Amino acid sequence: MEHAVPFEHQVAGHVGSLFRHSRDRSKLIKKATPIEAEFYKLTQTSSPSELAQFVPIFHGTSNGSCEFIVIENVIDSLSIPCVMDVKLGTVLYGKDADEDKRARMAHQARITTSGATGLRICGMKIFDVASAEYINYPKAFGRSLAPESLSTGFELFYAAVPLAARHIVISQTLLKLGHLKHAVQSSGVRLYGSSILLAYDIADVLASDSAVRLKEDVGKPVVKLIDFAHSHYEQLSNEFDESTMVGLQTLEGILTRLSRVSE
Repeated sequence: MEHAVPFEHQVAGHVGSLFRHSRDRSKLIKKATPIEAEFYKLTQTSSPSELAQFVPIFHGTSNGSCEFIVIENVIDSLSIPCVMDVKLGTVLYGKDADEDKRARMAHQARITTSGATGLRICGMKIFDVASAEYINYPKAFGRSLAPESLSTGFELFYAAVPLAARHIVISQTLLKLGHLKHAVQSSGVRLYGSSILLAYDIADVLASDSAVRLKEDVGKPVVKLIDFAHSHYEQLSNEFDESTMVGLQTLEGILTRLSRVSE
């Protein structure tokens, strides 16, 4: 594909599905279904702006083909990003799924942390300061966790952040998460099989660590929704996406506890 190179910070998803634009680092080229392309268009043009701020900006299709879309690289501003992809929801299939897929996805939710917590870590990469190299954790890591040990994955993700800055990084992430929860509740969105992307800039954290007073946005924390192959809007519904909200509330609880430990 022209102007596309493998995205070095992809932590989950299929190989060959996500690329960085070789001429513009602020853009990614993603393999997408027509449902996902339509979701991006609707989010950018029709949905409440509160939700749109948590979705990568949609730049259209690649070479006029809906098979690949061009979206914002939401971590482009981070010098050395630490990235985590967490699948949301207790229900992992959309309304387009046939009976066989519904059964498979329901089974997958039951045998992983998804069913009980609405969260499953799909992958993460953390910069190890001592070796100056990234450590990658594949989906097998998330599948190895039980509901009662899920929080250890998040502890590991933020462990590279010195204690003085960790409370601020997690608190700012929690602030954004609170706004995201409200957006999900009020927009009529259904995020089946979608993920939440968490990221921070360890270079910014380390550069700020020696400061007398740490800045409010230390680490430049990122909170975004990604992956919308089975997502849609139900604008006439007064109900919210309970499956996704379970995951967001679980995440809020885990991060709140980590924030208190870091004080």
